[in-house]
Amino acid sequence: MVFISGTHRQLLESYAQLGYCNPFLPDRMRLERAVLGSEFKEGEAVWSYRAEEPQPRENIGRLQRRVGPALETVRSRLKGREGSEPAPRDLVPL
Repeated sequence: MVFISGTHRQLLESYAQLGYCNPFLPDRMRLERAVLGSEFKEGEAVWSYRAEEPQPRENIGRLQRRVGPALETVRSRLKGREGSEPAPRDLVPL
């Protein structure tokens, strides 16, 4: 069994890039779209605080709900519960 599939790797790499990107540039929306796919809600060109709507953006909540299961998959594999060992590239920070 592969430790991290290509699709799962892309998802996790996109999450990692979200943490390092400038949220005020359009690249942020590209990365959110890459992670959320069809769940991405269009509407804003860049991330910004909205005084008239102070609640968190809908895509942020969706990102938060999706990251937990993705991380749990990796966590359980690192603990060896699923019978696969990480390759060296799986352990290198992005």
